[in-house]
Amino acid sequence: MKFSMIAVCCLAVLASTGVGLAHPPKDVQIEFNPDNHMLMVMAAHDTKDATKHYIGDIQIDLNGEKLIDQKFKTQPTADMQMGHYLINDAKIGDMLTVTAVCNIAGKKAVTLKIEKPKPAPAPAQGQGK
Repeated sequence: MKFSMIAVCCLAVLASTGVGLAHPPKDVQIEFNPDNHMLMVMAAHDTKDATKHYIGDIQIDLNGEKLIDQKFKTQPTADMQMGHYLINDAKIGDMLTVTAVCNIAGKKAVTLKIEKPKPAPAPAQGQGK
């Protein structure tokens, strides 16, 4: 009986603070263009109120060293936080790690190895004749 009362009280506190409803990003997608050194970050994170529950931080590491730590006060849509970053120091073979952090609780990280862009396929010969 005593344990169940403590559990109920703990759940009530969590629910009132929003921690019980908080969650890490559902998905983090990153794309890096080695030609212009631009990194695009898209962190999927569903919320009913993007002014109270949102991705509050995007951290970018290059080869294990913190490069960028951008803070946010809201999320631009109810399902996504986005960012575009110029990463001048990144080169072929480097590792980029992006971590998206919920302002209440939870985070998700993804890592990308920078590779040479693949050449565009040659047009097919003899098509349309």
